[in-house]
Amino acid sequence: MSNGIDALVSEALKAIERDPARAATLCRTALQANPNNGDARLVLSEALRRTGSLEEAQALAAADVQARPNWFGAHRQLGVILADRKQHLPAATALRRAGELNPAHPTIWRDVAEQLQLAGDVKGAQTMYAHYGMTSLGDPRLARAFEMKVVAEGVETQAQLAILRSEGCDEMQGYLIGRPQPIVEYAMI
Repeated sequence: MSNGIDALVSEALKAIERDPARAATLCRTALQANPNNGDARLVLSEALRRTGSLEEAQALAAADVQARPNWFGAHRQLGVILADRKQHLPAATALRRAGELNPAHPTIWRDVAEQLQLAGDVKGAQTMYAHYGMTSLGDPRLARAFEMKVVAEGVETQAQLAILRSEGCDEMQGYLIGRPQPIVEYAMI
């Protein structure tokens, strides 16, 4: 029976872009056979979000977070839905928890920062943007293990600079340190 459920979820994933309502129907069918199938629940939540059924999508994702508090996918999905509902602080909280569960995710810290910024928490957003800069290209410890320097790009605020220094960044560049200049002016330095 598991193969049949997996096939339904796989088909729902293929359909979700062009026909999220069909994807939702496929997931509901899978869930009739196994109500606890996490993949089917997660895809259903996304299909519902895409059809505009945000309340139902949120209830499903929140139940998954409650049932499986260490599941990255459920926390991230809940954060995305809350962001769609313009509930920026709760979205940031859910996304931050997802980031704690999977700190190497390529965009999670940027997503948290964006929600904090929309909620008006500028300092929190700056901290998360700096964290995103530290994690988006890898762990600085990995560079050190290969005797490489750690260079941060895009430093725009004192808060970012302070965090990068505390994390042991070797070099930094960005508007805070210096603005781009025409090559002619650079050659004169």
